[in-house]
Amino acid sequence: MHVHIFLIDDLLAACQLFLEKAVCDGNVFNILTISDQFHLNSVKEKCFHYIDSKFVYLGANFVEDFYALPLELMVQIVSRDSLVVSEEFLFDIISVFCSNNEVPDIWDSFTPHIRFGFMSISFFASRCVFDHILPTLLCNKIFQYISSTEDISFTEDNRYKKICVPRLFKTNNDIVVNRFMVSNNNSLLLCNNIDGERLSFTIDNTCNLRSVGVYGKANMSFLARLKVYKTTSNEIIGKIDRRIVCQSNVVFLMFKAPLLLLAGTCYTLQLFMEGKECVQGSVGAAIRQCSNVDGDQNIITFKEPVSGNTTVNGGQFPILVFSKN
Repeated sequence: MHVHIFLIDDLLAACQLFLEKAVCDGNVFNILTISDQFHLNSVKEKCFHYIDSKFVYLGANFVEDFYALPLELMVQIVSRDSLVVSEEFLFDIISVFCSNNEVPDIWDSFTPHIRFGFMSISFFASRCVFDHILPTLLCNKIFQYISSTEDISFTEDNRYKKICVPRLFKTNNDIVVNRFMVSNNNSLLLCNNIDGERLSFTIDNTCNLRSVGVYGKANMSFLARLKVYKTTSNEIIGKIDRRIVCQSNVVFLMFKAPLLLLAGTCYTLQLFMEGKECVQGSVGAAIRQCSNVDGDQNIITFKEPVSGNTTVNGGQFPILVFSKN
C-alpha cells in the first residue's frame, strides 16, 4: 500500500531512466558503481555496453575513476566477450590495478579472463611470464599456441577455457571504411608472400586508426605480422605480431592503442601471413568517403602498392576502422 501511496516504483524507474540517459565518458565508472550498489541492472548493463567499445579511451583518460572501481566490477568488465580491446593493453591496465590494490592473490581473479593466446610472443614473454602470474606448464602451452597454427585446446582446465577464445569486435561511433563490394572465395591469395601484402593511403582529416580488418579463411588460424609506416620516411608508427583465429573470412587486428594519422600524410599497411590460403576482396575503389553516426566524415584515397598481391581494386585489406578518440 505504502509503495503505491508514495509512488516509489515510479520514482525508481524515473531515476534509472535518468541515469541511463546521463551516461557519458566522464561519469560512466561512477554510475556503474552506483548501479551495482543499488542493483539497478538496466543501468549497469547500459554502462557495460558503453565501456565495451570505449574501454581503451576511458582507461587511458579517466584514470582516477577507472582505478577506483571495486575489484568485482573490474573483473566483470575484463570477462566480457564484447570488450573491444587489445589483450596487451588490457594486461597493462590490470597490472596497474593490481599494483594499487593489496588484495591477496588478486591476479587469480583476472587470469581466467585474459585472452593470452592473442598476445605477441615478445609481450607474453616479457610481461606475463616475467610477472609469474601463471603456472609454468600453462605458460609453456600458451607459448606453443601463439608461436604456431597448431590446434591446441585449453578446455581441460575450466578456469582457462577462454585463453584462445577471441573477443567480439564491434564498432560504435567509428568511421568504418569498407573497401570492397564482395569477397571472392574462389580466388585465393597464397600466404607467405615474401614481400607481404601492402596498401598505401591518405586521409583528408586527422584521426586515429583503431583496427585493420584482414581476410583470412573461416575456421583457420594464421600467424600475422602487420605494420603501419609513413610511406615517404618508412617510420613505423604501429605494429601487430600475433596469432589470429578466423571465425569468419574477416578478422580484425586491433592496435594496442589507436594510431594517430595526420591529414595529407601517406601511410602504408604491410601484412605478412603464415598459414594456408586466404580469400581476397574485389570490386574496390580508389576513393572512399565515409562517416559515422554523428556525421563526422573522412575521405580515404588508396594508392597502388609497390609489391604484393593487394591492389586498389582487390586484395587482403577489406576494412579500416578509424575513430576520433
